[in-house]
Amino acid sequence: MKRCFFLLLVLYLFLHVTQVFSQVELEIEIKGTVIRYEQKCEGALVKLLKDGKLEKSIITTSNGKFNFLLTEINREYIVEVSKPDHVTVKIGISTKLPPQKPNQFIGGEFTFPVSIVERFEGVDVSFLKEPLATIKFIPKENRFDHDHIYFNSIKAKWEKAINDAQKLKNQGAKPLSDSAKKDEDIADSEKKKKAIADAKMDADRTQKENLSRIKQEENERKVEEEKRLEEELRKAKLREDQQKQIETSVNNNTANQKGAPKEKLKQENINPEDEDLRIAKEKKEREVEFKKNQSVKASYESELLKASAENERMLNETEFQKLKSITENNAISERIKKEDELKFFSSPLLEEMHVYHVKYQENKAVKMSQLSTLIETVAVVEKNQKVITLSEIRKKEKPMALFNEFTESGFLKTNYVCSSHTREKKIILKKVVYFWGSESYYKNDLSIDFKTYQDEIKKLKQ
Repeated sequence: MKRCFFLLLVLYLFLHVTQVFSQVELEIEIKGTVIRYEQKCEGALVKLLKDGKLEKSIITTSNGKFNFLLTEINREYIVEVSKPDHVTVKIGISTKLPPQKPNQFIGGEFTFPVSIVERFEGVDVSFLKEPLATIKFIPKENRFDHDHIYFNSIKAKWEKAINDAQKLKNQGAKPLSDSAKKDEDIADSEKKKKAIADAKMDADRTQKENLSRIKQEENERKVEEEKRLEEELRKAKLREDQQKQIETSVNNNTANQKGAPKEKLKQENINPEDEDLRIAKEKKEREVEFKKNQSVKASYESELLKASAENERMLNETEFQKLKSITENNAISERIKKEDELKFFSSPLLEEMHVYHVKYQENKAVKMSQLSTLIETVAVVEKNQKVITLSEIRKKEKPMALFNEFTESGFLKTNYVCSSHTREKKIILKKVVYFWGSESYYKNDLSIDFKTYQDEIKKLKQ
């Protein structure tokens, strides 16, 4: 007992120590200098945001320097540099690591200048809504570094904005105040709200129209299907009544002929034995004709059921494709909305709108889930009702063997199926041909040989 406890204790300590030493230690030091027209800037506000929340902030002195230490992995940091009447510049640092992260110390020191310029009318700085530069982990080099591809994509725009602002300042132009920028942001946010609301209304209206159209098409299809089934049942019943009348008439004629006196046959110079042979031959011919009609009827009913099932499958597949298309369009619309929202929800003025939109999306998701559940429930009820109706119709009909042949294509194989069934007995013969040439035979899912399969096929087709 003591030995077992000692082994468990050693195992626990080993796992605990392994977990501690397998953790990644991160230490990234950010050192920067705020530059304004090639001079160190004093009084600039530098914020450190962690996952969108303020972590730390400082105001630069005459040397314009700032520094932060990042120690948490799998975080999104933003260094935001701002000053009254100046554009705001952001630097993004992502500490996310790949799934196969190295079990060691990772870090580095990054020193860089951050240039800011005054805000002038006519100078395009809309691209600064996104970070000007980014730092992230490079798996191939196993270290953190600048994303040079990202910076090169906007480097020309940034240099042009600095040059344009410098020219306007030299010409004596007055920079825009923060109040003007605030009014501009408010106007942009109002336009964005209106655009989002219009897109939402269009999507809702389109969805309602599609659902209404699908429901109307489904109702029309149901009415046509019911009419067609009623017409087929009426024709089948009419054929059955005609067959009964023919059988009754033939039986009456046969009885009358059997009861005819032999004297009458002699008077008409007819041999009674020849007359009996003729009557037996006619009876046999009628039986053959009756069996042939029954076979044609069974084949017709089998084809009718098969066509009905195929039609229902195609209709269900068409409805599924329509719903899938609507869902994909809605998903694309929602993704575009979310991308636009993420670009504009960084402003504190839009926080309340963002919360409202999130709640609306959650309520919409619940509503769509309930609607989907309701549609599935209605479909199940309708399917059960059809099954009950068909079962009642089959109970009223006379039992007969139904023979059916069809082919199913599957993954790497093709199934050839022959089936014959009544209410009391059901036989299913299956031939499976694989793409490499091998063949297997089954009777009611039990393996049989080729000769048995051929014999059973002959019995079913008799």
